[in-house]
Amino acid sequence: AVSGGQTLDAAAQANGLRTTALPPATRQQIAEQASPEVAQAYFQAARGAIATPARSPLGWHVGQVTEIS
Repeated sequence: AVSGGQTLDAAAQANGLRTTALPPATRQQIAEQASPEVAQAYFQAARGAIATPARSPLGWHVGQVTEIS
């Protein structure tokens, strides 16, 4: 749905899911809070891009990178 132009938030809601905005974090912080795989996916994505889905002990994560500093 997102690759077809729908926002990440709209696609999540349409599937009974929700999005959460994360505060700025380092790769290490994301690895500790979610998983190294999630951190890798987020940090490989370009600004504005949707990261490749990655799994943590809590389930699957799909993130959109909005800022890089």
